[in-house]
Amino acid sequence: MRHLGKTLNFEFEFRATRGINWPSFSVLVNNFQVSTHTITDRDRTVSVDLYFDSGVNNINLYYYSKHQYETVVSDGVIVADQTLELVNMRVDGIQLEPWFWTDHYYLPQYFQGYKKQFPDAPERLPSQLIWHFPGRYRMMNLPDSDNFWKWYQQERTQRVLKSLVDPTGQIRANHEPLDSEDQQLIKEIKKLIDV
Repeated sequence: MRHLGKTLNFEFEFRATRGINWPSFSVLVNNFQVSTHTITDRDRTVSVDLYFDSGVNNINLYYYSKHQYETVVSDGVIVADQTLELVNMRVDGIQLEPWFWTDHYYLPQYFQGYKKQFPDAPERLPSQLIWHFPGRYRMMNLPDSDNFWKWYQQERTQRVLKSLVDPTGQIRANHEPLDSEDQQLIKEIKKLIDV
């Protein structure tokens, strides 16, 4: 199928531990399965070409292979447990800032025994990057492929500004301009080191 717009290459890097089997997951875009992958200690990175044609798009990483028997117990001690951890993301070979791949949430599908033991376990875990239960990692809504990088730059700028300005619109104390004494000290240091 030929797309009229730009395809984006998403690269997901994982750390995995093996229970009985290595963890497997699917990549879904707008709830349609795009690909399926198994992560091992040797094969930790997944590269997927994605095309977003809707105004609002979402990516879900569906970790489906974890079963209760993947937790191996010997003499009451867990000796092996299948887990999957998202450790990095790139798009088109460009390293994304951590907020892009951490400002999401995980929807775990708890095992019955766990749910009985912890009936109030949260249904939605924000920024949960290590997955001990099967479930979906739902990423923020994204624009169409042609506008992705423009959106990313705008989102990045907003986040930087938010870190510099407090809710009243004032520059935060740790980002205020240097006073004249500090500027004089900087001049003297530059003179000493011949800059």
